[in-house]
Amino acid sequence: MQRLLMRMFIVAFIISLSACSPVEPTITYAENNCTFEGPAKISMPFKINWVIEDSAVDGAILQLVTLDTDKTVQDLAVIPAADPPPDWVHKLSYAIEFGKGNYEESFDLSNNASYKGEPIYIVCFYADQENAIGAVGPFEVKP
Repeated sequence: MQRLLMRMFIVAFIISLSACSPVEPTITYAENNCTFEGPAKISMPFKINWVIEDSAVDGAILQLVTLDTDKTVQDLAVIPAADPPPDWVHKLSYAIEFGKGNYEESFDLSNNASYKGEPIYIVCFYADQENAIGAVGPFEVKP
């Protein structure tokens, strides 16, 4: 009986540890849209996993930004892809990948002079599209 209780305790402990492990943010590009899965709080430095499911893609761009306080993720989701962005969008970093696949990108905003600790957003683009294909956020970044 004690062995059974000890085994049950060990299994419960392992399950509780796996439930507490942090989930890395994942952005998925599919059907001219991007979706997010992951935490609303991100610790620095952080990784973003991204999945590009569309095979006919000339390039997928992931951009980390902050926004003026009077703007929302809905405003961001339809911005033009051309540089410079609207003045209410403040670019922090970006990544670009070509072709279908799974990718991982690391970010550390602690040395970025443009980052003042405000919530961040992720805006998604395809290189051949005139506007963003979507945006997600806001995310709180913990030092």
